[in-house]
Amino acid sequence: MSFTIKVKEELIGLGKEEKTELSAIIKMSGSLGISSQGLTLSVITENAKIARHIYELLATFYQVKSDIRHHQKTNLRKNRVYTVFLDTNVEQILADLHLADSFLELKPVLIKLFYQMMKLAELICEGLFCQVVVCAIQNQENISWRFCRFILTMLRI
Repeated sequence: MSFTIKVKEELIGLGKEEKTELSAIIKMSGSLGISSQGLTLSVITENAKIARHIYELLATFYQVKSDIRHHQKTNLRKNRVYTVFLDTNVEQILADLHLADSFLELKPVLIKLFYQMMKLAELICEGLFCQVVVCAIQNQENISWRFCRFILTMLRI
């Protein structure tokens, strides 16, 4: 058993549940996604106990039910990878954990603007229009090109 696994399991065994712990785990191992219902949050770990702990933290602090998914790695070590997936109240959880500003370099105003763009994209099928809108917003709000490419990827342009 590796040192990191011992430390993680020892921390879980302490029985203290704190929002700061959840915040750190999401910051280090979390990723945001976008679906038709809004933002989704995925936290990836190779430790089943850690996945269960994340699930319990989300249930304790935010009364949300997340999914624990797993798949087998195809590399030589063949470890299982666990994903704690959440698609409800993600914006409120990130705001409460003070991660809304730092996650993907998003500002609250830009999140609102992004949702407005998603609604426009649903109404307009032309990919060119979406690219023009994204580039115009980039010039207006000093958004990074990486964020614009992320938007275009999510819109499948």
